[in-house]
Amino acid sequence: DQNEVERARTACEQVASVLSKSLLLEEERKQVRQLTALHDIALLSIDVDNEDELINRVTDVIGQNLFPDNFGILLLDDASEILHAHPSYRFFSPDERHMMDVPVERGVTGLVARTGKPHRSANVRQIKEYLDVDDRTISELCVPIKFKERILGVINAESTKKDAFTEDDERLLIILAGQIATAMEQIRKAQAERKWLDQLAHSNDLIYALAQITTHIEKAFSMEDIIRNLVEELSKIDLTCIMAVYDKERDTFTVKYTSMNLEFQELVEQGLGYPFIGYHFSRHKLSHGNVLYPTTLTSPADEIRSLFDRLSSPDILNLLREIGIGPEMEPLRLPLTFEENLLGLLWIWGTSLSRADLPIMSIFAKQIGVSLERARLFQEVQSLALTDSLTGLQNRRSLFELGRVEFARAQRMKRPFCCMLLDLDHFKQINDEYGHLIGDHVLQEFAVRCKNSV
Repeated sequence: DQNEVERARTACEQVASVLSKSLLLEEERKQVRQLTALHDIALLSIDVDNEDELINRVTDVIGQNLFPDNFGILLLDDASEILHAHPSYRFFSPDERHMMDVPVERGVTGLVARTGKPHRSANVRQIKEYLDVDDRTISELCVPIKFKERILGVINAESTKKDAFTEDDERLLIILAGQIATAMEQIRKAQAERKWLDQLAHSNDLIYALAQITTHIEKAFSMEDIIRNLVEELSKIDLTCIMAVYDKERDTFTVKYTSMNLEFQELVEQGLGYPFIGYHFSRHKLSHGNVLYPTTLTSPADEIRSLFDRLSSPDILNLLREIGIGPEMEPLRLPLTFEENLLGLLWIWGTSLSRADLPIMSIFAKQIGVSLERARLFQEVQSLALTDSLTGLQNRRSLFELGRVEFARAQRMKRPFCCMLLDLDHFKQINDEYGHLIGDHVLQEFAVRCKNSV
């Protein structure tokens, strides 16, 4: 009757009101979740220190609040043009699944990375290029993560329901992607700045240490003292070196010094089959271009292989490992020069040394070259001052200096002191009869016989 109809209408209106309020409440809850996600992700760029932490927390926030099925972020490698799935990529599946890396020319994610435009699909089974990772997936929403038109990666959301994503979901995910892109760019800039500051601090420390070494070297007046000081001081800052001296006439190098300890030297010599110190090699054996220019050895194994052809590849790799040259390490090869004249080569390496240090180390190598040339000139002047240029014997000045030292030593040690005075009979007659050139030859031969007899 009419009363029952009225009661039914009233009941339907109440049910409709409850359903409307329920839908409204669900919509409000969804908006709250969306606002919460937007707020949390906005704060993440301040809270996190690195990109991995950012993406881990973003995946957690979005996955819990917005897209409960498969969800994750893939980052673009510009060099290889491959999207690498971040380890935080999540699957809500009873089976263990892993998101694959995707080339930009494949799949929906590749399409979004390639075009920079979002893609929303009600049914992925109708998409020819879809890459099936989870056979439960029916619909998909993928948007690019881009900063000023530069693609950094993509956000990918999948659902087990058909037509699960709306235009509102797409707009929301685009906003979130923009927040993520801004946060990633801020983190990358901050990391680049920290790296630059760390490199600057390292360069300053290296310059200070090298200045101290240069001060020590400048006090030495012989090549041996210079190189010994160099090797000792470099060892103090955990740098290992090998030095070879260049013979211009023969166009060959000779290994003279190394800061490798004796144990490592023995390992090297076992592999070579001959002594390391004193090893000769020709200039053309060197790899990596012109030896007059400083360079980083991107493949130290090639350098060793060219210098020591007796070593096999396993021996070379073992040798590199033993002397502390790891896979990522790039030793420096520095020419020791003075006014474009090559004096030698310095190989130097250490965990704290990198390609960025090459300019500083190049200047340092030039200072070593100047010191070596100064020592050579000093020894030459000393030799000219104390020896007779014709015979090579010590001259009058040297005789008195040496005599003073030896006479004092004889008195101190109560030992006899002996001095021989030799004279060439009829020497004037030789000069008069054969000329002074022959006389000079006689004096030189006489000096040789004295040296060999005393």
